[in-house]
Amino acid sequence: MTVRMIGVNHRTAPLALRERLALTGPRLDTAVDALRLSHPRGEFVILNTCNRTEVYVAGVAAAVPTADQLTTLLCRC
Repeated sequence: MTVRMIGVNHRTAPLALRERLALTGPRLDTAVDALRLSHPRGEFVILNTCNRTEVYVAGVAAAVPTADQLTTLLCRC
């Protein structure tokens, strides 16, 4: 099993960037749908608090998106 995580927090990104990357409401739904469609065999958790946004992915290696793919998805949402 492969596990991958990407994210930003109060130590790695300024507030303005964290606010832009926060996944809430319809943006959260969009991100979850995009993950499911692009990697249907993976398992996903999105953690969003006032100080961080993190995306965790697990599954067999072929089902887990790369860090670049996750970053692109997060930026699109």
